Amino acid sequence: MRNPRHKRQLRFGFRAVAGIALAGMYVPRLQALTHGVEGTMRARVAAWYTSSFTIGASLSFLRALAGMYMPGLRVVISLLAVARMRPKKNA
Repeated sequence: MRNPRHKRQLRFGFRAVAGIALAGMYVPRLQALTHGVEGTMRARVAAWYTSSFTIGASLSFLRALAGMYMPGLRVVISLLAVARMRPKKNA
């Protein structure tokens, strides 16, 4: 059986690699999105992308953290995030 400390270190290593990959995708995507856009629309596109990226990364971190300490809470956070993204029906 593996040592719990080894498991924690392995998780940390994977999170570090994922963080590096995430950072490597952020700026190139932002540049690709704003490349053909001019003026105030460029600022809006950048703001939407930045806020969406930040919210997504935060939810991912919370989901992973909840999975480590409270596995049931991980499912609840995922379901709440998906429910929040669903389009609202017009009454």
